[in-house]
Amino acid sequence: QLASGTAAGQTEAALERWTREVPGRGACQYPDGAARFVSSALRAFAEEFRDHARHGPCDRCRRSRVLLAPSLAATAAA
Repeated sequence: QLASGTAAGQTEAALERWTREVPGRGACQYPDGAARFVSSALRAFAEEFRDHARHGPCDRCRRSRVLLAPSLAATAAA
């Protein structure tokens, strides 16, 4: 929703709340790391999220979301 520019006002607030509620709840620290990752992204890309909310998705967000494996990425770049 954030990338597409369709997030409602409460989406970012819900994500922020989630990043505070999740840490310490898992049997391992994986949930803690995921929460820190999302919290960091919300801070680091706050302006981009606001731009998407105002203007819709940018050109980068309209591109394919496939992450190429390193060997495939090297082949594609050649």
